[in-house]
Amino acid sequence: KISNSFLKNNPVYGIIILIVIIAVLVVFSHGSLSFKLSRVGNIFKKEAEEKQIITTKLGKSEQEKAKIRGLFEKYVDKDVAKFAERGESRKYSNISILFTDIRGFASYFDSIHSQEISLLLDEYFRAINKIIKKNNGIINKFIGDAVMALFNEPIKDKKHIGNAVKSALEIREEIKKLNEKFRKEGRKEINIGIGIDTGFATVGNFGSKEKIEYTAIGEPINI
Repeated sequence: KISNSFLKNNPVYGIIILIVIIAVLVVFSHGSLSFKLSRVGNIFKKEAEEKQIITTKLGKSEQEKAKIRGLFEKYVDKDVAKFAERGESRKYSNISILFTDIRGFASYFDSIHSQEISLLLDEYFRAINKIIKKNNGIINKFIGDAVMALFNEPIKDKKHIGNAVKSALEIREEIKKLNEKFRKEGRKEINIGIGIDTGFATVGNFGSKEKIEYTAIGEPINI
């Protein structure tokens, strides 16, 4: 213990002791501050890691949604999906409709294996779908070997009559190309029929609570 009289007689020692005390306090204070800063840093780091995990999960979720959406659009035309998203059910609209079918299709099963017929139909449907889409129509449904296409619903098109006729002419030319390909491959050729009509029909969702289908009902469909 240092007496007060000693410090009074030796002020230099007093200053030195004061400096030592201040240094000790600074060291302890710095250690406590470093510990606190370290804890804050760890908290921020943990939050950043958690945000990264959430972002990754959301990214995967969006990828999965996009994958499902892409698959779903193969079953339901994306414009039909938009119609459903708008909450619409049915509308009475002026439309054009196009039907195609393969003439004498039933006889194909007498001479061709069903797997080969399936491949033939895939090529046939792809060719028709490409033409219909290009001319602002949609394939409403495949019925066996038949195709039903709609124009002016759900895609609005003031030239829907002309585009339906244009599609029919282009399909006829495309079938000629397909038949040429089939001949070279030694496969059976196809002959098709095409029908077009225009008029007012009810277009929208039909069916039950368990299953619905987007289609058109009315006089133009009964061609």
